[in-house]
Amino acid sequence: MRNRIYRFVLVADSQPIAIPAQTYPSAEPPLLRTYHQTQDECIDMYYQENEFKFEIKADDADVNIQWYSSSPQHYKSNHGFLTYSDAKNWPKLVKWLHAYYYKQCDGVDQPDDDPEEDTMTIMFSITAKFRHYKLNWAQAEAVLEDMRKVLGLRESEWLDG
Repeated sequence: MRNRIYRFVLVADSQPIAIPAQTYPSAEPPLLRTYHQTQDECIDMYYQENEFKFEIKADDADVNIQWYSSSPQHYKSNHGFLTYSDAKNWPKLVKWLHAYYYKQCDGVDQPDDDPEEDTMTIMFSITAKFRHYKLNWAQAEAVLEDMRKVLGLRESEWLDG
């Protein structure tokens, strides 16, 4: 019976839980901040049965990186991204790719019709391959820097920063 109540209170109906930029740490539901036994009984349900969407602007994934590192439950949860291409920020993208390389956060992994999101998907896919083939981060970063030059041929904003 308690699980049914917890589920009613904690699990969103088909809507992802938005975690906007600059709002970390996101407030967990009040039920998770009550008695320790209650938290122990329902925290996994909250993180495993909800989908969380991050608002990432100008390739700044700091909220995502902090969210991942703040709790082991976050690794078990469902994630997604809302990315906006209002600016291309190479240093922040490299920071995000670095954290992704070391499995400290999630990356963009589903292509979209938006060409910018497709570029992001490719960058994360390549970074995953660097990790898979055991390229050290310094080597991976050198290849990424060359890729930046290629991106800069298409859009000069990638060369800023």
